[in-house]
Amino acid sequence: WFVITPVGQCLARLPCDVRLGKMVLYAALFGGVEAVWTVAATLTHRSPLASPFSESKRAQARAVHCAELLPKAGPPSDHLALHTAYVKWDEARKNRVAESFCKKSWLNNQVLQTIRDIRNDFLESLKGDGFVETFSSSEVSKQDLSSVHT
Repeated sequence: WFVITPVGQCLARLPCDVRLGKMVLYAALFGGVEAVWTVAATLTHRSPLASPFSESKRAQARAVHCAELLPKAGPPSDHLALHTAYVKWDEARKNRVAESFCKKSWLNNQVLQTIRDIRNDFLESLKGDGFVETFSSSEVSKQDLSSVHT
């Protein structure tokens, strides 16, 4: 018979398959948390990029996605584009303009909300297992905050 390891127990509590769970866990341990959690949440659910039915609208959406979401320096990356879409959407959400931002950027607001929920589930699960710590502002210097890998 088999005995589940402590890491296996942690992976079992994450709201994703084991391979994505390992990615999330390693990100918590080694850095790059924000981008990795967005990618894992997107792969767990579905892409927030809207893909219209008509060919002309699809070409418009593709042009907007390439112009706004792909990195200007370096090779294009679907995963970084998804993280960029999430970061921009989150900023628009905080400014209470998420709906108009999504329409302009050809993104699905409901999918992005679900991705946010999955990311929060990752955070809560990893906090519960001791892989992520929360610090008060008095415990962390400004230099530490600016050195966070995202």
